[in-house]
Amino acid sequence: MYEVELKVEITAEEKERVITNLKNSGFVEKDYVAQIDCYIEAEKSVHGGYNLKRFRNESGKIFYTQKTWEMENGELARKEEERESSQDEFDESLKKSSYPIIIKKDRQSFDGSYKDTKIHIDMDTIKFDHSPDMRYFIETEIITAQKEEVKSIREFIREFLKKLLEKPELIEAPGMFTMAFEKK
Repeated sequence: MYEVELKVEITAEEKERVITNLKNSGFVEKDYVAQIDCYIEAEKSVHGGYNLKRFRNESGKIFYTQKTWEMENGELARKEEERESSQDEFDESLKKSSYPIIIKKDRQSFDGSYKDTKIHIDMDTIKFDHSPDMRYFIETEIITAQKEEVKSIREFIREFLKKLLEKPELIEAPGMFTMAFEKK
């Protein structure tokens, strides 16, 4: 599957306004969860960014995810493979990892639709070691099995976020790993 997402850093005030707008637009709020992400392996992709292997602890359930950048007609596409894991597998992988990057965040999620297309939204609150204050992000995601659809889906998400955030332009934030590792 290919994860098509757009992440934008927002202020605390924007976050509250967006939550209200989502609820007023019929989006359904999901559980509010604490997540601990542990990146055990990262390598620079020839396409930019990082190919990653990550374990996530979400309310005691552990998931393993591998994220790999690919190119499709000049457009970056992120292939994502995820499965449930175990504490033993996590512990063994952590022992083998030279420099794990650990990120703790609170996530508030919403599901809804825009122009008859299902959209998943995550609102993350995070305190990076290198940042003096809490930081807030909105990440809008659509999953597709068709790599050739990535470009049009990304433009659709961009249109949706501009409307939701009431902004004529968006500055895309790097991924959480990149922000923690490169101290952005």
